[in-house]
Amino acid sequence: MKTIFTDCFTGAKGAGKTSLIQSIQKVQLPRKRNVLFLNEEGSIAYSASNPDCFRIYPILGGCICCSGQTELIHFMQESLAEDNPERFIIELCGAGRIKDLLPLLHLIPDCAPGLFCHILNMQHLPARMHIMGSLLWNQIAEAPIIIMNRCNALVPEQFMSCLQSIREHNKNALILPLNEKNLADTRILSMNFYQELCPEYQNYFTPIGQLKYENLFSFSENQLSSKYIDSDRSERRKIKIRIRF
Repeated sequence: MKTIFTDCFTGAKGAGKTSLIQSIQKVQLPRKRNVLFLNEEGSIAYSASNPDCFRIYPILGGCICCSGQTELIHFMQESLAEDNPERFIIELCGAGRIKDLLPLLHLIPDCAPGLFCHILNMQHLPARMHIMGSLLWNQIAEAPIIIMNRCNALVPEQFMSCLQSIREHNKNALILPLNEKNLADTRILSMNFYQELCPEYQNYFTPIGQLKYENLFSFSENQLSSKYIDSDRSERRKIKIRIRF
């Protein structure tokens, strides 16, 4: 039985989740049977250029991490039976948390965590720090990879302040800055302060600034394996979900 790796993207509405997923679909996973589980209404902007290998299941019964758990498991089982998928992609709503999603994957024996990423719109981050409070910091603390979108919207002093706050809440995450074109923000990358906090960033960009998705997948899988997958199995038994067939 083949393993279906499952990628998860969290972040507030407008953070750039859809754009990043589309980029991965076109660059890293073309011509593959990727299935998307969408937990945010109104996002119909995904490319339909290759419909035979990219199916969308909208989860409308609530947040996947809470009331939508049963619906997600049902659709994942349905997809395994009907779509012959090669990879699952889950886009959580703005309140979704990686910690709550990971245990669900253990209910599908063929699934394993892949690329788990939290996306921040840096233009809105200072305001969201005050509005979302602990929820935002919990989302940041749980993410193995943090993508900072639209970094060019901040002046260097603002960026440095936000970066310090992010690193204080997550000391192990890979933190990567992008501009509005999903390319490396060279203005930020040239700063010594950023290089001190994230010296490994060069391993995850091509010379022209595109993300190296294979390296991101590998980093995320290794982080999740050491942090979550080997956790006490007794915790997994506490999850009780009524699965529809």
